[in-house]
Amino acid sequence: MDDRTEKTPRSVRVLFADDEPAILETYRCVLASPTGVHAPLEVLDSISAALFYDDAALFGNDAAPPDGRPPDFEVTCCTQGDEALHAAEAAAADNAPFAVAFLDMHMPPGSDGLWTARRLRALSPDLHIVIVSGCLDIGLKELARQVPPPDKLIYLQKPCHCDEIRQLAAACGARWRVERELRSSRAQLETLVERRTADLKKALEAAQAAGEVKRQFLAMMNHELRTPMNGIIGTTQLLMATALNEEQRAYVGSTYRCSLSLLSLLDDILDFVKINTGTLELNATDFDLPALCRTLERVFKPRFDQKGLSWKLTVGPGVPTMVKGDLLRLRQVLTNLISNALKFTEHGGIDIGVALTGQRGRRTMLEFAVTDTGIGIPPEKHAAVFEPFTQVDASTTRGHGGSGLGLAFSRSVIERMDGRIELESRPGEGSTFRVILPFAQAAESAKEAQAAPGEKSGATATG
Repeated sequence: MDDRTEKTPRSVRVLFADDEPAILETYRCVLASPTGVHAPLEVLDSISAALFYDDAALFGNDAAPPDGRPPDFEVTCCTQGDEALHAAEAAAADNAPFAVAFLDMHMPPGSDGLWTARRLRALSPDLHIVIVSGCLDIGLKELARQVPPPDKLIYLQKPCHCDEIRQLAAACGARWRVERELRSSRAQLETLVERRTADLKKALEAAQAAGEVKRQFLAMMNHELRTPMNGIIGTTQLLMATALNEEQRAYVGSTYRCSLSLLSLLDDILDFVKINTGTLELNATDFDLPALCRTLERVFKPRFDQKGLSWKLTVGPGVPTMVKGDLLRLRQVLTNLISNALKFTEHGGIDIGVALTGQRGRRTMLEFAVTDTGIGIPPEKHAAVFEPFTQVDASTTRGHGGSGLGLAFSRSVIERMDGRIELESRPGEGSTFRVILPFAQAAESAKEAQAAPGEKSGATATG
């Protein structure tokens, strides 16, 4: 148990201070008897009390303990205020504080009840204090001001009834007990929160350390895997430039194509791992959008021609020439989508479109659409194609290769760039992948807009 946790005693400890021994004996008898019938009623024979707080349960059934049994009282009686203060100090030192104190206002020749109440309050802020007097020398508001808080201060006017003493002691004791238990529970909860926070901090530090290890591992593997692959590809290209017979050229060409495929697969795996470990870095720069389209055309046109497919690249009206974004990742995503379309399209063609979908201030929303006339995807498989290592046809006899990482990576990186990717497809009717991405306005475009605002016309390239 934490040091801050307070143990709540089973009985209610009550402190009485009065210079009349007969009254003290009456107090003791009242709390010793469950009903107070054996107490001398001639000493406390009428009820008259002024309360500083409105507590409807004070004289009701709520004064009894939760189990319904009458409370047990431990009574300490003192004839002077100094004696009462010493008793309270000793009780606090023993971790057995008083719950309620009944103080006579006048206790000659020693300190009066007001002096005693102030010092008891300083010693024990939770103590419920009942000032008992036949004549109060100060006003009730002034009394409350000197012995705060008001909700733990009661003025009881003499003469008073013995039942009133018992009910006050029971009610105040019950409230004191609840407050102690709540504070103890709060202390335990705070300790638990502190421990959980410390555990979470350690877990976070461990995760950050593991993340750094992963980052270093990925950097090393990226270098170690790419270096030999680039060597193989470069050497194969050099070999293809030498004098080879047809059979040798076929073997070298196969080696070259397989090396490119393996390098592409390594890139997909490394990028996917970076996405999942949170180590993928985005780099926004100003770039020329038409230049990106020309690059894609130059890369894929031979493959379109080889398969006998038509193609069309369309840039819609209002699409800015210069935008600011991550050119490398956008080109990687579009390359994945176009390669995917080529892979699953044997007849017809592929359309690539760029359109302006919205603009707000310096923020531009562009849509990149890749539409093919391929085999299509059943609606129930739309979500699955964006899962890693998933193919629409996962059988061993499927006619199309691939790791199943391209679309999973594309969706993840697009979401990291605050965009989204959508799919429209039906079996035998082809597919359309749409990428909607926000771009910041490039510095060059901003200058052009200030100099000559207006819309650019659309452009279409067909092959």
